[in-house]
Amino acid sequence: MGRNPQAAHTLLLEGLRVSNESEKETDSYVAGTITADQLVERTLARFGLT
Repeated sequence: MGRNPQAAHTLLLEGLRVSNESEKETDSYVAGTITADQLVERTLARFGLT
């Protein structure tokens, strides 16, 4: 469950799950290898919202 298992567990309780791609990108943001803007851009692109 990556670096924030509590957040992932909360989603599971709601019947949702974090995709592997989203988890990797969020971990990259937490590690400081991508910026918040890059995380948002990637997330929007993944869902065709750019």
